[in-house]
Amino acid sequence: MGAAFVVGWGRGRVRAVVAGSVRPVGVGPLLVLLVVGSVRGALALLRVRLFCSEVLPHLRGIWDDEGWENRWWPQRLRGARNAPPAPAQPGWVGA
Repeated sequence: MGAAFVVGWGRGRVRAVVAGSVRPVGVGPLLVLLVVGSVRGALALLRVRLFCSEVLPHLRGIWDDEGWENRWWPQRLRGARNAPPAPAQPGWVGA
């Protein structure tokens, strides 16, 4: 891989940079690192929650117009994209 991106701005900017970076290079699965180092639990959960609610929904359909099927995605999860995310269970992160 020739380049790496670090995006650390507001949600709108993160959406724009990630979407603008994914399309040109043809990235399918995206690995995001939302928690680095010794971030406190509450801040870590906030980062994950914000990414899942404010950024990820805008990226989910990015390849829909291509007609591409991810054969490696679990069968039972295919087509479930538009379902609302399940609420986080209390205490699921070493609280």
